[in-house]
Amino acid sequence: MNCVATLYNGAYFGLLPCSWFNTDMTKTKLSIRFEAKLTKTKYELRTLRYFDISKNNNSMSTTTNQHEPWLLTNFEYGSGVFALHREIEHFYEYITSTPIEYMMRMEAVYRIENVVLNTWPEASIEVFGSFSTGLNLPISDIDIAVNNIYWQGEPLIQLKDALLARGVADNVNVLDKASVPVVKFTERISQVKFDISFNTKSGVKAAELVKRFSKQFPELPKLVMVLKQFLMLQGLNEVYSSGGISSYAITLMCVSFLQTRALENNQSSRSDSRLGRLLLKFLDYYGRKFDYFKYGISVRDNAGCVEKSELQNTFGYDSWLSVLTIEDPITPTNDIGRSSYGALDVKQCFEIAFLKLSKVVDLDPSKVSGSLLATIVTVPQSVITYRNWVHYNFRHLASNGFGRHYDCPAKLQLNARKKKQNSSMLNILRQRHAAQRFLHTTTSRPGYIVLVPEIGEEGPLGEGLLTPNGLPAFSDITIEMCLGAIGQQASAVEKSVKALEQDIQSGKKLNSADIYGELDAVTAPLETTWGVAKALYLGNSTLIPTKSYMNIHERARNARAAKFCNKTVYTALLEEGDEAGNAGEAEQRLRQKFLLEGKLNGLALSKDGQDGLKELLIQLGRERGNYKNKVNMSVHAFAHVVNDFQLVRDFPPTLLEATARDPSQALEGPWKVTLQPQIVEGFLKYCPDRLQRWNVWRANVIKASQQQDKSLENSTHLEKIRALRKRQANLLGYSNFADMSMQTKMIGSVDNLKQIFAKLLKFAGPAQSVQLEDLQNFATASGANHKLEAYDISYWRRKQIIANHQLLEDKLCEYFPLPRVLSGLFALSEKLFNIRISEQPKTEVWHPAVKFYNVYDGDSSNCSTPVGGFYVDCFSKEHKFGRNNGWMVGIRNRNKTANLTPLCALIFNFTEPKQGKMPLLGYDDLQMVFKTFGTGLQHLLTQAGYSDLAGLSNIEWDASQVSGYVMSNFLDDPAVLQTLSGHFSNDQIIDMQLAQKMRLLKTQLAGYNLCQELYLADLDVELHRSDAFWLDVVKKIWPVYQCMPLDKKDAHPCSFTDIFAGDWAAAHFSHLYSKLIAADISSSFAEKHNDEHYATVGKRYKQTFLSYGGSVPTAEVFRRFQGRDPSVEALLKSLDIFAPSQTTENN
Repeated sequence: MNCVATLYNGAYFGLLPCSWFNTDMTKTKLSIRFEAKLTKTKYELRTLRYFDISKNNNSMSTTTNQHEPWLLTNFEYGSGVFALHREIEHFYEYITSTPIEYMMRMEAVYRIENVVLNTWPEASIEVFGSFSTGLNLPISDIDIAVNNIYWQGEPLIQLKDALLARGVADNVNVLDKASVPVVKFTERISQVKFDISFNTKSGVKAAELVKRFSKQFPELPKLVMVLKQFLMLQGLNEVYSSGGISSYAITLMCVSFLQTRALENNQSSRSDSRLGRLLLKFLDYYGRKFDYFKYGISVRDNAGCVEKSELQNTFGYDSWLSVLTIEDPITPTNDIGRSSYGALDVKQCFEIAFLKLSKVVDLDPSKVSGSLLATIVTVPQSVITYRNWVHYNFRHLASNGFGRHYDCPAKLQLNARKKKQNSSMLNILRQRHAAQRFLHTTTSRPGYIVLVPEIGEEGPLGEGLLTPNGLPAFSDITIEMCLGAIGQQASAVEKSVKALEQDIQSGKKLNSADIYGELDAVTAPLETTWGVAKALYLGNSTLIPTKSYMNIHERARNARAAKFCNKTVYTALLEEGDEAGNAGEAEQRLRQKFLLEGKLNGLALSKDGQDGLKELLIQLGRERGNYKNKVNMSVHAFAHVVNDFQLVRDFPPTLLEATARDPSQALEGPWKVTLQPQIVEGFLKYCPDRLQRWNVWRANVIKASQQQDKSLENSTHLEKIRALRKRQANLLGYSNFADMSMQTKMIGSVDNLKQIFAKLLKFAGPAQSVQLEDLQNFATASGANHKLEAYDISYWRRKQIIANHQLLEDKLCEYFPLPRVLSGLFALSEKLFNIRISEQPKTEVWHPAVKFYNVYDGDSSNCSTPVGGFYVDCFSKEHKFGRNNGWMVGIRNRNKTANLTPLCALIFNFTEPKQGKMPLLGYDDLQMVFKTFGTGLQHLLTQAGYSDLAGLSNIEWDASQVSGYVMSNFLDDPAVLQTLSGHFSNDQIIDMQLAQKMRLLKTQLAGYNLCQELYLADLDVELHRSDAFWLDVVKKIWPVYQCMPLDKKDAHPCSFTDIFAGDWAAAHFSHLYSKLIAADISSSFAEKHNDEHYATVGKRYKQTFLSYGGSVPTAEVFRRFQGRDPSVEALLKSLDIFAPSQTTENN
């Protein structure tokens, strides 16, 4: 047998034995090239080639792309559906388990079996799920049922303790609140995930049923494997964590689809293209044709699909029918799709996949290069690395030369009485293999080459993530590196907190500054890796898929929270007493943060109180999840299709792309209007048909209420959330949740907030009445013979500003090409704050279009050394919902202890330039870019020494957006607009008169808009301090702020996801209050419009708001900047609704 090995610097890299290929290795010569690299303690072995070894010929095939390892380059695939068919065949051959992988998994099962039988000798275990049917992906979990248990006590906890005691798993999660209680863990040796349930027979019966269907429909396993991989890449393959579709559910959907085609006698006449056609038709069927709200899926009696009204008889009339309703053929009263709240996201993914795949399949073969299947499916490097790790570390399992298997014999039953006859599960497996019951060889298959794990356990934390200059090594960063680093760094934080706890308990005298410094230093690497992952995820989620990022996010968040939720540390800081007053300003602020975080997390409660709070928060999380899921379902349940181009002719390009069936041909239609907020907003603004506007508006305000669909109503969940939040506040010592929320707000109390509302309403209310009357007169004069309603306002507002002021937004944007705006923005910032922004073209970035800039501070003692840096990614492909968006991602905070400078990424989702034409920015885009950059400046120019106080850290919620709004307020200055402008065709600067008019885009209907903001803010507060039913609260608050009557079916609180599913409960006012503070600051800049004055005020602003971060309370920062407390007058003046004749005292 020929084999190649490399000895590099004392480290042995070996190839796995190839006997399992069932090929005559003496006739096959391998030529394998490696690239080896040694970095400190990290060994890297990277394959330059992947190989295929065939039993029937001794030739060798290579794949050209590691993400398409099923492709064989010397194989003629053909074109169109024929090529797709062959690719699916090869993908299936590649992705299914090899004998080594199978044996490795069975050994893991045997280790679990030993634990179970030692705990309960009379028990038996059965393997079910995808592993038992052979439909498991390489990283799929293994489902085990523990049966014949008649226990007393808590078996889930008993099993958890046994697994941990025997070292089988390092961390065990018990889900005792799930519909089917389960124990989840990762087996330590194999790194295979397990789900163990008790006394369940249905899973085993379901596995047998799937095997029968696989015999009935030979195409089923191959379709299922492709679709499972597709769903995994979309992060929609898990029900519990993402509301996706389970393996069993997607299998039944495939069966139903095949049954339907069989009933239609719709069989493909060409067997060499059948799989390709079936995949396309499946994606088309479930992505575009299947009516999820009318039909359910039933595979009994070859039914295929049935109307939901029929399934209601089976499930019971009181049962809630989910969007994806799948009758369980084993237990017909069970709805398999009940918990798949992301079903409509899956539908949308299927639709997009069909459009992508059908497009490349139909292309001229001469225009197609590479894989067709890879248009929708890839194999992440993490999977390839894991499989190579398996084949290297478990290569001894190949010693018997087992052949390729397909029908995995994983239905295994053992109990104590059989143990003498069958010494182990592995012996049974080997006996079955010896009998060749499951042997199967293939004509060709990709092989495996060893990849040594890239991140060694002994290396520095996060090694490989950073270049020598301290910036992220984006050219080399992989998902595996981020996951590995975050695990190490999170553990380091937790160990540091544990060590600190032990020191305190041992009586060691600790200085609070030392505590903060030590925790700050150990947290710094974690925050950097977390920030890198966030930047990559937002920049392009194909680099870090949603599922991988959420794993990183949760692990990092939990580790970072550990230092604020430690009872011992909390008690020690609480007992400092008078000694704390001698600490520095920053240390006192940190102590306040630790104590407040500790109190809000229940550290001041007794053990029973903490347990009660924990249980309450679990219930609250469940209700918030239900609320969000039903809103998502309601949003997707509505689809208003427009076929008439005249109805969308005024849509801006981003809105056209978001609604068009094919975004690449946005002008051709049809256009589908959904209830995504930005799409609704755009449709109401640009659609000329009033009836169509009403239809969309009505659907939007009644979504997730009984007015839309009783099964999707959120009224019950809303009330439960309110009640649970009140209990939470009472448990922590507050009278209501609104009062508790004020502990983290600059405003301080509900009473203070109500005074601000009253002062603003005093001017906004009358202005609203005048402005709406003026708009009504304009609409009437323009031919509207009806009274304006809520769904008319934004449409007629746009028409009025065009008619009266000739402000055409599509013409205005021609003066603001993106590069010109960015260069003008940087120049303005340099003048304001005495900084220098310098592009660094050689810096590693995650995409060629991304740019990196260093920031130098002219006021620094060393102005030649950058104080921070930022990336700019203008063309993120993510999160396009009909409007351009921007995000400031903090990659790294300033950390004096760790000697780290701040780093951030500014990410926008503008459309990529076509034929050299850069994006043109409208007024809303300018506001968004300035606001995002202003937030970035606060992150970059901070002087706070502790990471937990630097930049935006520890800033009160209602002040967190101040720096962004201050920057966007400079757009009120026509001279600033001129510095940003340059017509895309001739570089002409915008005319001063036109620049002055642009402010009308902010001030028109400003009274009406401010009243809307005040209404939502006050409603949010009242819903979290009042015990009245939510609709009664709405009816009480509505007339205070609204001129128009409340529609009798309006149920808008039922879809307040930010408030009732998100983190903005009793905090929605923060957006408005940040605007108020920013307007007051901007009024100082606006006193004189010249560079000298701007620089003077800019220096004062830089030395306060931009420097302090969260090391000083924002109210005190404001006083140091302005010499007084905030006033509402500046905001009112900036909106042109301030009337000096009205009483303004105490403003």
